[in-house]
Amino acid sequence: MRRRLADIRRGPSSSCAARIRRRSSLSSTTSTASSNTAIEPYAGAIAKAGDLAHGLKTPLAVLAREAEVADAQGHHDLAATMTQQVERMRRQIDYHLAHARAAASGATVGSRCSVSDSADALARTLLRLHADRGLTIDVEVPADHSVRGQREDLEEMLGNLLENACQWARSQVVVTVYSQRFAHRRDGGR
Repeated sequence: MRRRLADIRRGPSSSCAARIRRRSSLSSTTSTASSNTAIEPYAGAIAKAGDLAHGLKTPLAVLAREAEVADAQGHHDLAATMTQQVERMRRQIDYHLAHARAAASGATVGSRCSVSDSADALARTLLRLHADRGLTIDVEVPADHSVRGQREDLEEMLGNLLENACQWARSQVVVTVYSQRFAHRRDGGR
């Protein structure tokens, strides 16, 4: 079990290149190189699609907020059209983000990202979105605090939590992060 976990931490080993490398002929070396060359552009394209989709999430949130403002100002048809189109774009973005994550799921097993950088950026965005409410967002996260994973995944999780907190807060949202280490003890199967 420990060996399998260590293998997972090191990253995937079942790629086409790894399977082909098990053969020991000169042609398999050529096959390995051409397999890697064929796979890289596809993986890169999926990653770029994921980056683009994630980059569009914040502008869509701004557009959704503008649709609410338009509706409040009596421009109901415009607001309805904007809201409908924003939801269509969100569904497409969510689809492409999920696809990109699935394709890259093992590629960045050991990567780490800063919680404070992500929380600060999200707080700035959400302050703009909720500017009319006079909401304050305090980020109390140590600068050296990081998590294992991709920044996009962290920002999506934090973004969902903070968006909900901002929606229901009266005047203030406080982001506090702490870590706790857990000890594992083997008890002989009991």
